[in-house]
Amino acid sequence: QLITFLLTVVCVALASASPSFTPATNSSGLGPLAPLEGTWVGNKGWNVVALPFTGEPNEFVFNLLIFNYTETLTFTPIGATTNRGVTNTQTTYGFQYEQVITEIETNTIVHKENGMWLTYDYPPPPPSPPLTIARMSNIPHGDTLMALGTSTITQGPPTFADLNILPLDVDVLGPSYVAPYYDVNMPFPPENMNAYLSEVISNQTIISTTHISVSTDNGGMVTNIPFVTKNANVDRFSCDFYIETVQDADGATYLQLQYTQNSSMKFLQNPSTDELIVWPHGNINTL
Repeated sequence: QLITFLLTVVCVALASASPSFTPATNSSGLGPLAPLEGTWVGNKGWNVVALPFTGEPNEFVFNLLIFNYTETLTFTPIGATTNRGVTNTQTTYGFQYEQVITEIETNTIVHKENGMWLTYDYPPPPPSPPLTIARMSNIPHGDTLMALGTSTITQGPPTFADLNILPLDVDVLGPSYVAPYYDVNMPFPPENMNAYLSEVISNQTIISTTHISVSTDNGGMVTNIPFVTKNANVDRFSCDFYIETVQDADGATYLQLQYTQNSSMKFLQNPSTDELIVWPHGNINTL
């Protein structure tokens, strides 16, 4: 079976400007989400995604799209909302967020997204683990998602789990299948996209980190319009935010946001198993 790769890569020198953050006045009830309030800007974003590509009959074709980007991410408080139950009530607090991503090479807006981050308490007894954070997102490709999770606060810098962006069937398909991932200039190996997040903070003094982790695996879901479901079905999403308190050489502190996320897509049948191949779609940035 003929295997063909079509590769689209946009890689430019990383901009040297520092990320910036414009804080606003924190609202009560937001808990670990409170430091997010305001507008964040960063220019160390990377997108890696494999996409379907229409090919000739009997050809196995995909398109690998890689680019680095700048981003503006704004969080606006939405106040308290009451959920009324039969015997008790629940109050949620949160932010409405808006994300705008601009490809550095072309200076073109390539992605807009909005949604909400919520935090809430459970009436006793709480579930285990206590999933007290939710992310709801609307993506203009025709996807919506609900991801649930938790938060932790630790002293010092974050520890990033590996984010492997190679297709999950790489062991079956063989090394030639994933060669395009190694033929491009990226500041991280495809086996661990998050290595670049570690590199960015390697010379920083980080006093504390709030880690917010959400996933559709925790009782959430992704819903797509029919075309997306048929051609590149997104059925799983996970995201980790790291809100860091950084200390500069003069002893002053400022907030920094790093994130990593993965939207798993399924398309093209594995010729060995006849099941659809799972393609990670990775995004990282420092703001």
